[in-house]
Amino acid sequence: MTTEDTGNTVVPDGDVCTSNMLECEPGNGAYPVSHNLGWHGGPHLRAPVEGGEPLPVRAIADGKVVYMRKTDTTHKPTLQYRNVRTDDGCVVIRHDTEIGEGDNAKITYYSVYLHMQQVMPTLAVGKKVYRKDVIGTPGQIYDQYPQIHFEIVCDEANLKKMIGRAPGPLGNTPARRDAVYGDIWFFIPRGAKLFADEPHPFRDDDSAPAIATLHPQPSLVPAG
Repeated sequence: MTTEDTGNTVVPDGDVCTSNMLECEPGNGAYPVSHNLGWHGGPHLRAPVEGGEPLPVRAIADGKVVYMRKTDTTHKPTLQYRNVRTDDGCVVIRHDTEIGEGDNAKITYYSVYLHMQQVMPTLAVGKKVYRKDVIGTPGQIYDQYPQIHFEIVCDEANLKKMIGRAPGPLGNTPARRDAVYGDIWFFIPRGAKLFADEPHPFRDDDSAPAIATLHPQPSLVPAG
């Protein structure tokens, strides 16, 4: 499968615990508190390496590029903090989605990817990207490679839509209960019988007549 705009291959999810970026050790780059108890808006992530090369940085969800900055390859002092190299390539993507039902379920949030060594030359402000599209390559943070700084942010109004309450001290009243994250699937095995009425909870047979039986369906994806 490929995306229409960029042709980037959509990779399978696989084992997210081992195949995706992992957070760096506590200290510099930790979230939400970093070195010397300083506030830090997102974690530094290490890119997994395959075949001796770090895997690329990909968009976390469908969205539109609202900011991008190509990496400055010069040796200006601001990129030589602590006398070691830090890359400054950056991409910010706006995501509009729905969680739940009604207008209150429509939310906007942003994903931020910083310290990239290379930003894809095909990217531009206003360009639509899709989940798992390649947007660049991880770079150096204090000479540590391959890493990026990553954030997911939104404003207070959208946060309130997501959690059903205002930020700050929490009371004991319930927050939002109608949020739906992702898809909901029900697995019904082949050959299962369908009944018009709910069976008695203590009945251990299917002697009542079924209204239908599930039969094998042709595959939606061609074999091979």
